[in-house]
Amino acid sequence: MRIFTQTDRLQKTIVFCANINHAERMVAELSRLNADMLKHNSKYVCQITGDQSGKGVDLEEFCDAANEGKDYPCDCRNL
Repeated sequence: MRIFTQTDRLQKTIVFCANINHAERMVAELSRLNADMLKHNSKYVCQITGDQSGKGVDLEEFCDAANEGKDYPCDCRNL
């Protein structure tokens, strides 16, 4: 995808999906497209949806300003 060559892949991003199935498909595709990044950080692409246990921890880490500029996952900006 062109977006990955035009942006900083380590920036934090939230992708809003229509439903849980859509979120699962997005995670699968983004994981495929970012396999190189997932080798270094298994949480580079992650799903945080209402049906998951432990979602609060991932969301808190994502929102934590102390993580700014670090290798935090979920860089799928503007998809």
